[in-house]
Amino acid sequence: MKILMTGGTGLIGSRLSARLVAAGHELFILTRGGQRGSTHGSVHFVPWDGAHLYPDAVGPVDAVINLAGAGIADHKWTPEYKKIILNSRVQATRAVAQYIQAQRPKPRVLLQASAVGYYGTDPKKVFQETDGPGRDFLARTCVAWEEAAGDAGIRTVLLRTGIVLAPEGGAFPKLLAPFKFYAGGYLGDGQQPFPWIHIADVVDLYAYALEHESVSGPINVAAPQHMTNRGFSRLLGRALHRPSGLPIPRFAIKAMLGEQAMLVLEGQYTSSEKLSSLGYAFRYAQAEAAVADIVATSQAGKAE
Repeated sequence: MKILMTGGTGLIGSRLSARLVAAGHELFILTRGGQRGSTHGSVHFVPWDGAHLYPDAVGPVDAVINLAGAGIADHKWTPEYKKIILNSRVQATRAVAQYIQAQRPKPRVLLQASAVGYYGTDPKKVFQETDGPGRDFLARTCVAWEEAAGDAGIRTVLLRTGIVLAPEGGAFPKLLAPFKFYAGGYLGDGQQPFPWIHIADVVDLYAYALEHESVSGPINVAAPQHMTNRGFSRLLGRALHRPSGLPIPRFAIKAMLGEQAMLVLEGQYTSSEKLSSLGYAFRYAQAEAAVADIVATSQAGKAE
């Protein structure tokens, strides 16, 4: 299969591209990085500016995977950076949709990244894919992101992803750091939902959606076991043999992060019933096994 991918060098994209190449697919990765215009085996790096994708840049492909977007937690949420978060997603997705419309034949499927932030935050509700969006900044961003993908006119899968656990990046190394200094604990009162998923399941889900035509529309990409921040912190402390009962006060987090504090002080539970009905079986359905695997992998990497 010939696949066009944006965000192919990020946390999810790098693992997913390796998986797809191993399966025999040919990848065209759009990049603004140092590998512009180069080819490595069955991976071709195609230059782009993140907002414009010309019809002849790659030519017809069988599938498109759109992971592009500035990191949500990479910088403080100034008005300028919030615009970057929104525009980087919407502009890239519009460009991808326009590319798809111009192709003959069209790709068979678009796998479009999104986030569980679509639903807003509510600790008392378990969100299903049929639920409407929230009203906060992340929810509005996800709505605009998904609407831009709706113009593609082909089978589109909206992968609303939770907090990805991976040893090499994302949230996990940041969560791990305090525990190394025996200062680990929960955030605020610790009762906020923590919608986690192991990186292996994220990659498996993208591959599953690529291969199964029955998968379409929004999909909650979060593990079926619901965890609070406090419960997850306990598991992490147990895996590291470190204490986990030192809370970081809510006011201190808000003072440090401002509006961005919602990323760690609020959350949402999501249902995995749709995935189950589609036949997907999680590799890591339980948080304890996921945390143990990530911690072991992280420690093994440092020992090498």
